[in-house]
Amino acid sequence: MPRNALLLLSRLLLAALFVPSGFHALANISGTTSYFAGLGLPLPAL
Repeated sequence: MPRNALLLLSRLLLAALFVPSGFHALANISGTTSYFAGLGLPLPAL
């Protein structure tokens, strides 16, 4: 398998891991904001 194809496959697999949790965070934006505020992050609503 060429190196470029292997890199593409690895990027797609990483995207399959992170994209669903990102959509979940956007769908529940108030819960995500509350979580960030609880962590003490400045300006969690930004």
